[in-house]
Amino acid sequence: MLESEGKSTFSIHWKGLSWDYQESLRFQEDLVSKYKSKPYFIASAHAPVFSVGRSLKTTKKNIKAIPIVPVERGGKAMFHGPGQLTVYPVIKISDYFKGPRDYVCFLFCSIKEYFKEKHKIELESYDNGLWTLNEDRTPNKKVGFIGLRIKKGIAYHGFSLNYHCDLKNFNLLSPCNITGTQVGNLFKEDKNLEAEASSIIEYIINKLQFNDF
Repeated sequence: MLESEGKSTFSIHWKGLSWDYQESLRFQEDLVSKYKSKPYFIASAHAPVFSVGRSLKTTKKNIKAIPIVPVERGGKAMFHGPGQLTVYPVIKISDYFKGPRDYVCFLFCSIKEYFKEKHKIELESYDNGLWTLNEDRTPNKKVGFIGLRIKKGIAYHGFSLNYHCDLKNFNLLSPCNITGTQVGNLFKEDKNLEAEASSIIEYIINKLQFNDF
């Protein structure tokens, strides 16, 4: 189980393959409220849910029995479910970065470098997300999503990556204002998300300790 305090300045938690989304919100809010100096990284997959950010207004409570949860983060609609890895860094931005833009750039760059080094998958940031590329290097499928909230200088929420999830749910509520057909998976087969969470968080922490943003 991924549950570590091994690095003195970071705390890492794995919350399983079907963590309740609203419980994840409460957990993050609690960490923000008692934050001192140690960044947290929380990872999980979620039971099927749509999260709706501040940029999109809706009165719907669910779609085809999948709940819709309004959240105080940037961005519009996002689907979370099995086969998708979600990582929530809780971090005081000024301890590591000049500002929020640098932090977002750091996340995009770190994730791109991770997949290129570890999985030989080349991704590019485009339209507020991470996309696989066509042979001519134009965007093909969106596989990574970032949505953040900053409260008292502390950033939380985070990023989600489609490893191998059921893409039909993305057609029910257009994620980030794109069509479901523009969303894809990183892999054609299931992956061990707990192992992947450990690997990508370790990679990000190592980058964070030596970042030059």
